[in-house]
Amino acid sequence: MLSAVEHRDNSAAMSFYYRSKRGNDLSENDEQNYNPKDYGIFQYKPPRPLEPISVDSERELVWIRHQYVSLIDHSPAALQFRHAQVKHRAGECSRAVDFLERLNGGDSIENALDSTYNAAEFKSHLNTDKLAIMGHSFGGATTILSVIEDARFKVAVGLDAWAFPLKPVPLDQIHKPLLLINAETLGTEKHNVKKISEIFKHVDHDRKQAFTINGSTHMQQCDVPLVYSKVMNSLLSRLDPKKSTIDTLDVHDLTNAKALQFISRHLNIETDDAIEQFLHANKRSFRPSYV
Repeated sequence: MLSAVEHRDNSAAMSFYYRSKRGNDLSENDEQNYNPKDYGIFQYKPPRPLEPISVDSERELVWIRHQYVSLIDHSPAALQFRHAQVKHRAGECSRAVDFLERLNGGDSIENALDSTYNAAEFKSHLNTDKLAIMGHSFGGATTILSVIEDARFKVAVGLDAWAFPLKPVPLDQIHKPLLLINAETLGTEKHNVKKISEIFKHVDHDRKQAFTINGSTHMQQCDVPLVYSKVMNSLLSRLDPKKSTIDTLDVHDLTNAKALQFISRHLNIETDDAIEQFLHANKRSFRPSYV
């Protein structure tokens, strides 16, 4: 099963959740609002607030809006803000595991989107002892922190992970299998490299590995280039100081194969021989990182 977490730390363009009109029956973490002004980042201009929308007589939809802070702002206030966000995100990943364990245990689950769906079909069918976590960019930072804080994650894969939110965290304490697949963007940025290198302070080439996909850029590891038009991708590419010299679909294939190989090995899951053959045939597309 794949569980995709929609983070509600104000980093997404827009998110929402359902709240009971009879009182807040959800964790206060759902309503946490990471306002940059609270961290002394005063250049921020808040958007027009959105009011809750009534869904039915029992529930209302509550919006969580994006809170803008410049990605190149490395001030102490920005670090405090970003670290609070990544802590929230890691907590959401743990709560997702809580939910999967409840599904597997056959607990009664309220589904806000489809009340007719029978969640009981998952009972005793999920192997929650073999959990992997994977994320890109800010999600890469979330992945690293999650595998530190939650022992239920047995293996982790970070894609061009953004290290700035993790600056207060000693990364040499990671003891779980961790694979980092980098692009030429954050994978070569000096401040990012300095922080991520802490992970490899103690050599463990089997359980901790890092590779860079030659010629790739940051956005190629996510689904943005596959969703938007060539015009939009051209505009987005201006945000990346590096220029790609490899096709985006090839980056996806290389990333997927490398991640599957690593996860399968450490969770003792059989894989198709085609993955090993593909990686062997394309071994020149990778180079070791942080060496």
